[in-house]
Amino acid sequence: MKEFRQLTVADTAEYHKVLIDGYAAIKDYPISFDAIDFTEEESKEWIENYPVYGLYIDGQLVSSITFCMPWVKYSTPDKYPHIAHFVTAPAFKGKGYA
Repeated sequence: MKEFRQLTVADTAEYHKVLIDGYAAIKDYPISFDAIDFTEEESKEWIENYPVYGLYIDGQLVSSITFCMPWVKYSTPDKYPHIAHFVTAPAFKGKGYA
C-alpha cells in the first residue's frame, strides 16, 4: 500500500535513516549541504520546523521531501517556497518513487 503523509517527531529515527543513507552517495563530492551530516537531533528539529512529507510503501518510509516556506522561523533568505531535502532510501532508488 502507498501512503503520503506529513512526518511528526515520532518518525524522527526512520526519517533520519532515510536522510543519511539516501545522501551517503553524494558525501564524497565537494557539495556544501548540511543534511548530509545531520545528527538525529537535527533531523528531529527539521521535522519540528518544516513541513516534511514522507512516501510510505507497505508501512516503510522510502522517500521524503521538505518544503521551505519563507514564513517559517528558520527559512532561507529566499522569498519563495522551495524544495529543500528530497531523498529516497537507497534500496528504493530507481523504482520511480522520487
